Amino acid sequence: MRAIAVVFMLVNHFCVLLNSNIQNDLFITSISFIGSFAPVCFFFVTGVGAGFSTSYYQGNIDWSSIQKAAILILLDFFIRFDSGFNLGLDFLAFIGVSIIFLSFIKRLKHPIILSISLVILMFFIRYAGAYIYKLFYLDNELITLSKFIGITGFKEVSYWLIPWLTYPLLGFVFGRLIYHNFEYYENNKMKINSFVGLLGFSVVVISYTLSLYGLSYFRWGTVSLNFYFISFGVLLCVFALSSILIKSNTFYKMTYLRGVSCLLIVPIHYFLIKYLDFNLISDYPIYIISILILMWCAFNILLANKALYILNIIRKFTDVKIMFLVIILLSCFLAFKQQTSLLFPIEFLLCSLLLNKPKIYIKDNKVTL
Repeated sequence: MRAIAVVFMLVNHFCVLLNSNIQNDLFITSISFIGSFAPVCFFFVTGVGAGFSTSYYQGNIDWSSIQKAAILILLDFFIRFDSGFNLGLDFLAFIGVSIIFLSFIKRLKHPIILSISLVILMFFIRYAGAYIYKLFYLDNELITLSKFIGITGFKEVSYWLIPWLTYPLLGFVFGRLIYHNFEYYENNKMKINSFVGLLGFSVVVISYTLSLYGLSYFRWGTVSLNFYFISFGVLLCVFALSSILIKSNTFYKMTYLRGVSCLLIVPIHYFLIKYLDFNLISDYPIYIISILILMWCAFNILLANKALYILNIIRKFTDVKIMFLVIILLSCFLAFKQQTSLLFPIEFLLCSLLLNKPKIYIKDNKVTL
């Protein structure tokens, strides 16, 4: 699912940066809309990983997860700064916050029941709250409260806790259920995936029908009810699709998108976006644009996998303390000299801290990870 989410993200960002005349094309609009569910998939998978993790226990805090979350939040800060944004909460930072939140949820006695209860509570706070605001004309009176409960959202926060925490929480529940019933799932995989895919497709069809009657799709800062509804259908469809791709292994042979390489694509493709002018792609036939989109995805994936190979070597021969020291020194020099060219190396080194120390074998003057 994470690999599919990466492709969604790359396609969406490519499409939204195109010339406005091209954006209005039905094909571009459609694939851009599908790509907009990338964060939904990423956040859900974050929860699945936490739920399926063998570190699930009631006891001490999982400091390893906390450290990785802190690195993601710091990485998010540098990417936002590099893109010209102010302090805020964006994609990677939200994943970090979700990891921290779930690390505490896992320690409680009934984490699954608590997670489901929180999802229901957030739904009523966000959408029943919006109805109450509209009913009593409270928009101008309780503006700050409306931001905290997710009705309007904060200016510099792309993904506020309400209702976006829904996805990692449901992912966590999903991961725990699979963990406890893995043998049953493996024995009935075809039936379960078919049911999940059909249910997801049904939700998408119903949501699309509702959109014809005026219910809009919106997810910037806040989440519209119809987008919230269709997102669950998309998640179910993506889960069913990913199960098929895992079985055939074709998709992973084509992309090699696993683990940190999926997150590594984020700073890489933002770095490329910064120096590429997508407005130059104008008056091209749709089939040419489609080829360019495929090339864009392939190029980013290739760079991410090559970068991951380099990071593994750096991580093998470099101590974490030394890495942190280099990052701190580069950050201080960046702040003093305002050398924005150092931002990407800092982001690159931060990604290496997300890796476990790999084993490297040297034979016949060839390095193998």
